[in-house]
Amino acid sequence: PGEYVSKSNDPSAQCTPCPLSKTCPNGGPPIDASRVESEMTITGLTPAQVADPQVSHALVLEVASSAGVDSSLVSLTESCDSSGCNSLRSSTRLLDIALVEGWQQQLGYRRQKGTTVKFVVYAPVEMAAALSQTMTEDAIR
Repeated sequence: PGEYVSKSNDPSAQCTPCPLSKTCPNGGPPIDASRVESEMTITGLTPAQVADPQVSHALVLEVASSAGVDSSLVSLTESCDSSGCNSLRSSTRLLDIALVEGWQQQLGYRRQKGTTVKFVVYAPVEMAAALSQTMTEDAIR
């Protein structure tokens, strides 16, 4: 479940526990959502590059666009290569938007073999089945 901040523009706001019956993706407000997991393989990127905030945010934006959800509902979980897997944590703080957009343009050409990026999409319950099917059909990979 985790926690969320109900007033992100209030520096004195405290974290609130996420209700057990809800999901609070990326520390956002509680929603009814299903967790849909998938992965994509990207050539030319190392796990260290994927961990860079500009690159990881570009990946989040690409997955969100492909899945038809807001980027706040996408979390990168791991990047893996032949030497193993590393946990990822998505962050949108202090991003250079021009760099993110540059990475987004390059990512479409890099989806082959290389680093595997695992992610979770928190889909509204009514979208979860269709999104799972879309991911199975390699539309996002």
